[in-house]
Amino acid sequence: MKYVGVERVITLPYQEHQTAEDYAAALGTPLSLKGTYQVIRTVTKYQNHEDSISYNTFLQNQQNWKREGGYQCTTVTGKSLFVPSDELGGNCILLEGKWQGKTYTIGLYHLGEVYVKVGDIIQNEQVLGLQGNTGLVQSKKALTDVSYGTHVHVEVKNSQGEFINPRPFASEEQTLSLDKPQEDTQKEEPSSTLPSNQDPSQEDGTCQGKALFVCPKDDTYYIRLKKGEELYLIKPRS
Repeated sequence: MKYVGVERVITLPYQEHQTAEDYAAALGTPLSLKGTYQVIRTVTKYQNHEDSISYNTFLQNQQNWKREGGYQCTTVTGKSLFVPSDELGGNCILLEGKWQGKTYTIGLYHLGEVYVKVGDIIQNEQVLGLQGNTGLVQSKKALTDVSYGTHVHVEVKNSQGEFINPRPFASEEQTLSLDKPQEDTQKEEPSSTLPSNQDPSQEDGTCQGKALFVCPKDDTYYIRLKKGEELYLIKPRS
């Protein structure tokens, strides 16, 4: 099944994860989403680990592993690896957009590479980055599974900041969009109509409004009226 742009498998479903869902494919697999989004946050400073740190094991040993600036962790294969204190989610991208008029935020975590920056408008399945193995991971796979750690952790929050099931967004069943940018307000041009109190049937041969223009021969002109305006054409007396 395609999740976040390519074929991935669910390694931890939302019902068990409760705040997110995890999708795995090969390390370095590209990430993309349909729809239109704006990037509101990125973290890009971490390098892929050759091995994974189990989040559950981390919680059990957090105090013993604590060091200045981070944790000296033991990986799933028994290696020692230092992890900075703020690397829980690894490299990440946060995207914002609207669905059915409400704002949603999508978070993609544990990335290896990030190709976008804050403020970017993302659309047409643009590649956002690459699946990685950064941060601490929670997985129900066997510790001996070589794909234990590399996955993309997907979170979705609604406009109230509540976590919701991300699968419809990850599978592109639901896609976000941005409000259409408002067109620049045009500068007000001189009115091409007569004043509202001007009688178009007056017979004195004068016009209290402004003359529209004179059309040179063989030229075509168009008149633009604002909503609600009326145009009066008065034939002057010869």
